[in-house]
Amino acid sequence: MSSFLTGYYGLLPGNLDAAWPNMTPAYQSSVAGGRTNYDNFWNTVQQVTVSNVVATPPSTVVATIHITYKNGTSEDDRTTFGLVKNGASWQIDTSHN
Repeated sequence: MSSFLTGYYGLLPGNLDAAWPNMTPAYQSSVAGGRTNYDNFWNTVQQVTVSNVVATPPSTVVATIHITYKNGTSEDDRTTFGLVKNGASWQIDTSHN
């Protein structure tokens, strides 16, 4: 679970097409706001890093997400993710700070 989350954020912001399927359809719609909003948000980001990743089976991962925006500002969020299995891989289904 930890490597999945680190891998997901490793795709961002440069590989949105590969990152998009790593979320459930419900998460894509409700949290990401659809593909256009998702793309628009990540196009404002210069860099993202993930640290202090802690997985709690069966399906929870907590991580600090550090985002640096193209305008020079940055933010850190300690976020809890709920993951679900989709075949052999994970998908992000929920998140909250």
